[in-house]
Amino acid sequence: MKKLIQTTAAAALSVSGLLSSIPMQILAEETEPEVTEIQPETTEQTEAPATLPEPEADPEPAPEETPDDTNPAPDAQDEPEEEEKKSRESDYDGLQGLTGNFERVENGYKLANTGGNNHNLSQLNAKAFDFAADIEYINGKNVSLMFGAETSHPGNYGTFFGLELCNDVGNLRVKLFQDGPGGLGDGVIPYTDAGTAVDGTKAHLAVSVSDAGELSIAVNGTAIPVTFQKDFKTRYAGGYIGLLT
Repeated sequence: MKKLIQTTAAAALSVSGLLSSIPMQILAEETEPEVTEIQPETTEQTEAPATLPEPEADPEPAPEETPDDTNPAPDAQDEPEEEEKKSRESDYDGLQGLTGNFERVENGYKLANTGGNNHNLSQLNAKAFDFAADIEYINGKNVSLMFGAETSHPGNYGTFFGLELCNDVGNLRVKLFQDGPGGLGDGVIPYTDAGTAVDGTKAHLAVSVSDAGELSIAVNGTAIPVTFQKDFKTRYAGGYIGLLT
């Protein structure tokens, strides 16, 4: 089953967007209904009928008011449960647990141009997924969607794949590489023309990987035909997802 990851990014990179909500199972404790045992009064029948009106004259309204006193309690408990539910749902927005050199902005991230590789890795782990980002280049020209990272430890990711989108004065090119010890290196997919940037600085990059390891790429909504020069399918085993500038 695929995970859908949409994020908007800049190089310093402004990345914004949202990870679609992962279905959650919210469990509520089942409580047994409160049972009130009512024991009917038994009166010995006597020949004196004067004793019969006594139970009728005592309606005992107090038990009827008891449910009214208990109604506010469930209402008071509903509020924290609702707040807890919203909190758990918000945990799945964006790239959960992202670490690296970035600044959170409205609906996304602004990634620093460090002059070297700036790895930003999340706690999201997937093999089959759809990953998309709206990218605005502020300075610098390369940004990559990271996936298939062996670990999520900062500074020690093992091997990972990167789909790089290069903005060369408005002209876009994509390539796929595998970095890290024993990785395939550059040119898994060599640089391939991918159209032009919107207003020279903006682009939408999307990558999909199926359960069978089939990879597809789209830039600004247009599918990009690619040629593999190295064996992606054999080396790809899924992993953690992130961003790289």
